[in-house]
Amino acid sequence: MDEVRALLARPDACRIKPLEALGYRQACAILRGETSLEEAIRLTQVATRHYAKRQLTWLRPESDVAWFESFGDDPETLPRVLRALEQMGHPGRSEMAAARRPASTL
Repeated sequence: MDEVRALLARPDACRIKPLEALGYRQACAILRGETSLEEAIRLTQVATRHYAKRQLTWLRPESDVAWFESFGDDPETLPRVLRALEQMGHPGRSEMAAARRPASTL
């Protein structure tokens, strides 16, 4: 809420596009006194489900999408995703870390 409060305090707040994004929109409504915290949480949950459904509808026909049945905070998700990326020919974690290191540390 502090981040949203600071953004709303800016003179150009009406032109800050991220404030229209999911979650930010509801936080703005709380700070403007247009809704309660409980209602904002409920509206954010509903909007998130709708957004996820739109993403699934959009991506379902794509044949090269790899689907992972888990939540992002599941500790097994990241290793499974990295293995899948490596199998598809994308660089692994160690290669990506090496590519980000300055040349003097290689």
